[in-house]
Amino acid sequence: MNYKTYLFIASMLLFAACDSIEEIPEDKKKYVGVWRSENAAIEIKDDGFVSYAKIVDGVSETVEGPIKEFEGDSFIVGFWFITKKFEVQEKPHIDGNSYKMKINDMEFTRIDDM
Repeated sequence: MNYKTYLFIASMLLFAACDSIEEIPEDKKKYVGVWRSENAAIEIKDDGFVSYAKIVDGVSETVEGPIKEFEGDSFIVGFWFITKKFEVQEKPHIDGNSYKMKINDMEFTRIDDM
């Protein structure tokens, strides 16, 4: 690769970093953690980075990237126009002895230390 390619890649990474939140807002701190459902898992970090994986009927979907923004309780992950919206139907709440959250019509249970 020549220096123009490196400069372009560095510029794109810089713009991508500017296109996301810097940390989870205070009212969304309960989103942070490792969550698992029957067919999916999602990890939301303090810095707003999300790792998501889902397997249904042998078809897998993975998403990794920063949270660009919150829309109400829901959030959008990705860079520029390459995004995925996670629709939060139920915010994190205590159900028995564990935290639960409903995202994209799937019930997730928090599996890390609270």
